[in-house]
Amino acid sequence: DGPARQGLEQRARKLKIADRVMITGVVDPEAIPRHLAAFDIAVQPSAVRYASPLKILEYMAAEKAIVAPRQANIMEILEDLDNAMLFSSEALPAILDKLIQDDALRISLGRNARSTIIKRRLTWSENARAICAIADRILGGTSYTGGKADVAA
Repeated sequence: DGPARQGLEQRARKLKIADRVMITGVVDPEAIPRHLAAFDIAVQPSAVRYASPLKILEYMAAEKAIVAPRQANIMEILEDLDNAMLFSSEALPAILDKLIQDDALRISLGRNARSTIIKRRLTWSENARAICAIADRILGGTSYTGGKADVAA
């Protein structure tokens, strides 16, 4: 949901595809897995340059083929033609067409994205472990973990 919604709905009607477009608005967290299962290609149309969009990590964990902007903070996580397809704005339509037509590429990108999550330990549990380890180093092993970053997965 947001300020672009009305324009998107109007454009879908003008293109006569409104019956094939679903704009959900805000979704309860419990419903996210069901919504993720409803699509094959995840598009991150833009991102601020100072953060890593959490949605990208969710798409990776769900084994989605990801299309995202070619910018430095995104490229810290995604690698073009390995675990995603990265674009500059003029290339987005061609990339989407390619992914729509190439089942094997979509599947491969999704699998590689999920593998990246596992290999690089890009999970909340691993982040918590890393933070506890830093705290233990700073506090000389006297933090509440007693020198052991023991966080439930």
